[in-house]
Amino acid sequence: ALAYVLRNMIRNSTANEITENCLLFLQGYMGIQDIFEKYFEYNPSRNDGVPSRIYHYTSLQTLEKLSGGSPIRLSNTLNLNDPSEGKLLPKYLDEINYDLAAAGISEDFSLPITDYFVISFCSDSNDSLPMWQQYAGGGTGCRIGFVLDQFVNYTLCRVTYDKHIIKAFMDDIVAFRSSFLSVGQKILDLLDATIMETLTQVAFLFKDSAYKYENEVRLLCKKRPWETKEGQIVEGEIFPRLYAELPMNVSFDYVQLGPKVSDYLASHISLGIEARIKDCTIGRSGIEIR
Repeated sequence: ALAYVLRNMIRNSTANEITENCLLFLQGYMGIQDIFEKYFEYNPSRNDGVPSRIYHYTSLQTLEKLSGGSPIRLSNTLNLNDPSEGKLLPKYLDEINYDLAAAGISEDFSLPITDYFVISFCSDSNDSLPMWQQYAGGGTGCRIGFVLDQFVNYTLCRVTYDKHIIKAFMDDIVAFRSSFLSVGQKILDLLDATIMETLTQVAFLFKDSAYKYENEVRLLCKKRPWETKEGQIVEGEIFPRLYAELPMNVSFDYVQLGPKVSDYLASHISLGIEARIKDCTIGRSGIEIR
């Protein structure tokens, strides 16, 4: 939608108008990005010399693939585990009768199937029983630690579970947009398209407070279907699920094996990891799971 509006603006403008409009649009785009990063960018700072990590709970099969150099896979937002993914934002705005027009959003605001792909991490350095149960095969999988510095070219986003943060974010968007009401409809259309694109991302960074224990950090990438790859066909579906690959080599330096991994398998995995990855810390979870 953003590209469509921008093309129409260029086609119907003089050279001077294009220059002026492009500067105005750039100012608007950067302003929206600043507001987004204010509320959702994950950028912890530490001064104790200890590298900051984010953690990914997964299966031992995924651990083997990543240790062998396979790229990180991102899932389409359509295929996330929580059925309420992407739906809470429009529902909440409707519940509080938010003035959508003031934010440049149509009254029938909803989110279509998106081109966004996501991978989830946990920011908590301590392992968690619910996380083992839900995301690592009930404790039979592992928790992989990635040093944050590797993601410098990406915006890691923190998930919020707080409706007040969403309200404050929307209020900042409305206040910023109001400063552009006098610049003309062309620029306002572009700004509104930018806001809508940003809200599509925010919709997948807002989860029910019941999930607060996850301390989730997400990496969102926008990919067109022809830029993705086909995965497995899930029972009850017809086409293979699409996934995207992170176009960079991301290594890990920490692995924690789940509490249900046997002693023999733990020794076997440790030996395999040490043969592939230099200076990787391998540990066991001390959490008890029945």
